[in-house]
Amino acid sequence: MKQILIFSLTALIACNLFAQQNYEPLLVEGKEWRVHSRGSIGLMTDLNVYYKIDGDTLVGDRTYKKVFCHEEGTIDGKPVSSKVEPAYLMYEDGRKVYYVVTGKDNDPKLLYDFGLNPDESFGNTDYVLERIDTVAQSGQDYAKYLLTTSGQNRVTWIEGVGSTIDLLCSTEMLVGATMDLVSCTWPDGRQYVTEYGKKYLEEQDKDYEPFLVEGKEWRVHSRGSIGLMTDLNEYYKIDGDTLVGDRTYKKVYCHKEGTIDGKPVSSKEEPSYLMYEDGRKVYYVVTGKDNDPKLLYDFGLNPSESFGNTDYVLERIDTVAQSGQDYAKYSLTTSGQNTVTWIEGVGSTIDLLCSTEMLVGATMDLVSCTWPDG
Repeated sequence: MKQILIFSLTALIACNLFAQQNYEPLLVEGKEWRVHSRGSIGLMTDLNVYYKIDGDTLVGDRTYKKVFCHEEGTIDGKPVSSKVEPAYLMYEDGRKVYYVVTGKDNDPKLLYDFGLNPDESFGNTDYVLERIDTVAQSGQDYAKYLLTTSGQNRVTWIEGVGSTIDLLCSTEMLVGATMDLVSCTWPDGRQYVTEYGKKYLEEQDKDYEPFLVEGKEWRVHSRGSIGLMTDLNEYYKIDGDTLVGDRTYKKVYCHKEGTIDGKPVSSKEEPSYLMYEDGRKVYYVVTGKDNDPKLLYDFGLNPSESFGNTDYVLERIDTVAQSGQDYAKYSLTTSGQNTVTWIEGVGSTIDLLCSTEMLVGATMDLVSCTWPDG
């Protein structure tokens, strides 16, 4: 009997050590969450809420993670965009996560306890941990905590992710509105997408306006001084495919018409660029110069995210209407207050190839983008 008891105790200690070693921390620098909120909170809302962990701050002798938050969407059909600011401070103590609302109080509240055992209550609430399951996604296993009340309210937590309602809604529901976690993204690109998030993102992708369409044309007007005075129209057209390695590229033809120092010029029409689209990202190479694709656009950016390796950050996404068609309008800025605008399906309002870079000495503007159906 003594031997069995010692064995059981050893096994229990081993299990606990294994669980601790495999714990997925919630507060990781650079981690981001996206939540979709819709319904009525006095007014009809359709909002995406974005959270991001960015930096530390010391309060007393406790180091907190700063959690930035802002909202993008509509209230009663009107576009809204809240300021990006550190709305919450959080810290993790073992498997417990605490938070305070910045500027409101300094008394940390328990947000999650991933050390709960089945049948134990969560903090001072009437939520009890019913069971812990495992959910797999993209080859990664996540611990799934199901909490219930006697009134049959239910919440689900994913270890390392948080509540499937909202990062801050570990148990409390927002009356009048429906909120669902869409995704949690790690800084290395790993992502957990909820079942709701998969459906929601699929619906959004249906509305995505693809960039590379056979026969599409762009016209850009360039004027000013690039050593010589110029007044040029540049024409781009997508015409045909080509295979490079195992990747199919669209061939983009380009030529120029106009004057340089008052003298008429006309460049040869040739496939100057090769482009391909991967999801909502557009890449290009300059023909005859290199085979290393460069990121030209990323229409999958969320507000406050940086574009590639540049210092351009997506400030907001609006909607612009023309001829009965709605287009997503992306406004990107830098700390130096440079601004560029992209239109989904169209590209930059400067030039097809100027997604962020400005050509010094000349002024360039997109005149039009024309689909093959007119």
